[in-house]
Amino acid sequence: MTLAETDWEAVKTVVAEALDLPTESRHAHIQARCSEPAQRAEATRLLRACELAAESPIFEVSAGQLGAPVMAAVEENERVLPEALRTALAGRYTIERELGRGGMATVYLARDERHGRAVALKLLRPELGSDAGPERGAARFQREVKIAARLSHPHILPLFDSGAASGLLYYITPYVDGETLRERLKREGPPPIAESLRILRDIARALAYAHRQGLIHRDIKPANILLNKDGDALVADFGVAKGLAAAKGAEEGHTDLTEAAFVLGTPAYMAPEQVTGASSIDHRADLYALGALAYELLTGAAPFAGRPRDEQLAAHIAEVPAPVASRQPGVPPALAALVDRLLAKRPDERPRDAEEVVRIIDSALAVTRRPALARFRPRFSPRTAVIAAAALTVVAGGGELARRRMSAQTAPVRVAVLPFVHAGDSAGTHHLAVGLSDEISTDLARLAGAAAPGYVTTSIYRHNRKSVQQIAAEQQVRAVLRGSVQRVGDRVRVDARLVEGESGNQLWQRSYDRPASQLLEIKGDIIRGIASTLDVRLTGRDRDLLNRNRATDPRAYDFYLRGRAAELDGQSREPLRVMRVENIRMALSLYSQARDLDLRFAAARARLALMHGRSAATYDRTKARREQVRIEAEAALRLNPGLPEAHAALATYFQLSGDMNGAIEKLRLAVAGFPHDAELHVTLGSMLERVGRIEDAVVEYEHARRLEPGNAGVAFTTGLGYSRMRRRDEAMRAFSHAIALAPAYHMPKVIKGHVYLRWTGNPDTLAEAMRGIPPDWDPDGMATYARFTALSVQRKYSEALAMLDRSRSELSRDRFTYWPTPLMRARLQEALGQRESALASYAKARTVVQDSLAARPADPHIRAALAKALAGLGRTDEAVREVRRALELAPVSTDVTDAAAVMSGAAEALGSARRHDEALEILELLFSMRAEREVTVPFLRVWPGFDPLRSHPRFQELLVRFDPQRSR
Repeated sequence: MTLAETDWEAVKTVVAEALDLPTESRHAHIQARCSEPAQRAEATRLLRACELAAESPIFEVSAGQLGAPVMAAVEENERVLPEALRTALAGRYTIERELGRGGMATVYLARDERHGRAVALKLLRPELGSDAGPERGAARFQREVKIAARLSHPHILPLFDSGAASGLLYYITPYVDGETLRERLKREGPPPIAESLRILRDIARALAYAHRQGLIHRDIKPANILLNKDGDALVADFGVAKGLAAAKGAEEGHTDLTEAAFVLGTPAYMAPEQVTGASSIDHRADLYALGALAYELLTGAAPFAGRPRDEQLAAHIAEVPAPVASRQPGVPPALAALVDRLLAKRPDERPRDAEEVVRIIDSALAVTRRPALARFRPRFSPRTAVIAAAALTVVAGGGELARRRMSAQTAPVRVAVLPFVHAGDSAGTHHLAVGLSDEISTDLARLAGAAAPGYVTTSIYRHNRKSVQQIAAEQQVRAVLRGSVQRVGDRVRVDARLVEGESGNQLWQRSYDRPASQLLEIKGDIIRGIASTLDVRLTGRDRDLLNRNRATDPRAYDFYLRGRAAELDGQSREPLRVMRVENIRMALSLYSQARDLDLRFAAARARLALMHGRSAATYDRTKARREQVRIEAEAALRLNPGLPEAHAALATYFQLSGDMNGAIEKLRLAVAGFPHDAELHVTLGSMLERVGRIEDAVVEYEHARRLEPGNAGVAFTTGLGYSRMRRRDEAMRAFSHAIALAPAYHMPKVIKGHVYLRWTGNPDTLAEAMRGIPPDWDPDGMATYARFTALSVQRKYSEALAMLDRSRSELSRDRFTYWPTPLMRARLQEALGQRESALASYAKARTVVQDSLAARPADPHIRAALAKALAGLGRTDEAVREVRRALELAPVSTDVTDAAAVMSGAAEALGSARRHDEALEILELLFSMRAEREVTVPFLRVWPGFDPLRSHPRFQELLVRFDPQRSR
């Protein structure tokens, strides 16, 4: 007999005993006998059912007499229900056995026949679904669960499926081979503080992510936290509490306080505002529950444990629990203070959000991870304990001075390597000047004690007359390396000069006149000279790195440097721009020649793999090209198992294959091998952002900013990350910093204007940016699209048409945007009532889009554009079919950001096709995701593309419900 069955048997025994007692004693008997909230809830429910039946005039027997057959019926019902469910789910899921039962659901181990995997099937108690009505309540439940199912986070248990079968509500989650936190606590008691911190951090990170999507859990408790075999905590049942409330409300229109408490929370962990039935519950209710859970983790019991249910509810409103420190003196003061804040009665006295909680816990964990001197000492003295507690207090409370001192001791020495000047024959020396300066900065950054901005960042100084002091201040470096290179026949002359950033004084200088075959030795000697001069201690790994290159064939190295020059020359210095296709092709050819000359040249093979990846992501999306990425990357890793570029190339392969988790894993390996490379941190951040882990992405972006504070592209990417987190002040500061770093570049100004429009509904910032941009600047048609956007929002349709007449662009395209100019023209003509002209433009747009699809049939953005054109032509069924194809090609599980952009276009197309309910369903899902780039309430209010939905009551309700001003 399983533990769950034992619990249920205990519930039935307690109810049977209670039925033999006087009515006034029954409730107290259940409270005394049932230690677990779920047991008490189940026993109370069963007792009430027996009493209500006995009170009916139909029966003339006591509750005790009536209870026996009722209890027997319950047992029979439990046996029959799974059979009914098996019949309803036949062919889709096979129920194998019961795993356990709680106050709301019975959990079964089942097999997903379609995907051949084990899943957990949670069948809600019949009385929870029956109030909802057979159809309407179930539909509302499924809508809430469907919204929650869009969540994608490593510490949130996903929802695979949900439905109603034979009048029963159920939902499907992965089967986790582990246990709940409740089971763990029952078996072992409170875990060590470090482990408690890790569990709390996992939960807080999950809440931070969900809250940014607009979702509140409402029932955080140990039974809803799963611990897998690796010790990771996963938050389960997101959306279920709200779904049940919606289901009940479908029939009743209201819920009384007692029932709401049962459905929308568990007494031991409920926030005061939940207990009182406040009309508006926000994310801070989850923070209170997290505080109650933390209290139990640290002390062994929830704040008001052991009291009857009603007393617990009252205590949450009126009583302050005993301080953690008084219950468990060993808890560090800062951690105890955090729990006290989480348990504040007033929501505005709790931490601002779960992200703040994560930061405090991370600081506490940093203290616990410091070198464990206890391994070398026989005892941990009281004095040491006091110091450790004080250290935790300083860190958790914001000990900036301590952090600065620590960073001063461990921060790498920063050196800016300016592009080398090439003398003599440009064709024969250019690649040496570009490649050698890039190689020196790259290898410097590989050293454990040094860091250097990348070549793209420092190349802005190639023709710049700024002083060394100005450059050092902008790039926040200690020293600057200048150099020149000249090739004459088979010899090279290299001059290198290291200058102190603050004073401008020369620190070190060397001149080399050697055979060209010794270029690798020259590079290594320059790096050693810089390290020695700046007191950078070379580790054994550093020396291995510098010595490894000596075995490379000099001819292969020359082709390698030519490949690097082709890459770097083709990389736009403007933020957010991509490498030119002709340079990708050239680099591919040059790296291939380097590989052919020296098959053991690991760096060349890794760069070749990266260029195959660029090719596969742009102009050659064939499987054969993708396989070349894998083949070359794996060859490079066989030669050099720790090569970061090879891991990065494999990450590209996994990304192109749709395996984002595999890509992230490989990028983490790359970053571990090359921690001072800002580009790798940005790439990792971008990948994390794609899977919805935006807070982790911004950590990587900020790390990259610290490595390259003068890189405008990194600053701007950070701003975009903050904008998705809805941290607008930080986003605007990052945008402004990027623009200040690169005032001559226009794309950051344009994107900032787009972001501001979505935040406020005001196009003035975007319009102002466009007025300051030269008329002939229109890369990839993005200036045309920006002007079209601003003028459309201003409803200046005639002016927008005149702008399109002047534009030379036929297509506006970036990663998230695909707008053919004829489609823009059609929208404007339709808004002006020029229906015949609009039809002609829609037809032309369809032709343009179909031509694009012939080359890229799997591009969901093109499919969404085709759906818009078809909807404009009145071909509704075809438009809907293209919308579905677009959504299938952009699953949220693969790329959240890409999926959100496609969903926004799909909603517009469905609105134009008068499929309003489907369009509104997509918009509602977008609001539940991190999709501020695509939809915000202010943007929906002003964007003409949503005009077909504007009069729909559900559209207006959606604007009110998700209005950020309303939640403040």
